[in-house]
Amino acid sequence: MNHRDMVEAGEKSMKETATSSSALVATLIITIMFAAAVTVPGGIKGETGIPIYVNTKAFRIFMVADVISLCSSTTSVMVFLGILTSRFAEDDFLTSLPTKLIDNWLFNPISIYWGHDDCLLFCHFHYAP
Repeated sequence: MNHRDMVEAGEKSMKETATSSSALVATLIITIMFAAAVTVPGGIKGETGIPIYVNTKAFRIFMVADVISLCSSTTSVMVFLGILTSRFAEDDFLTSLPTKLIDNWLFNPISIYWGHDDCLLFCHFHYAP
């Protein structure tokens, strides 16, 4: 296997990684977290437009978890797009592409964890007595 074949194999591997199910999961988390932020748990007061639970600690934790998950999911998708639009030059395999993969391995689990936490709090608001 010569150097050109190794670069082509690396490009194929990176593109497969960027189009894997992780990108789909990150995109779905963005959609869910955006919907959770727009449809505020408990609803809003009709006359003021302020969320009903705005003064509760659980609501603040919910909003922080939502923002963290939304930002890390968006970052993860942007990293995937950065991999897909890369030049795949030989120098990119030394620093740029491995850094993007490491960033993705960092942000994707963060978004999944905080998204899970966010969903638990969302259920707490809707089903708590």
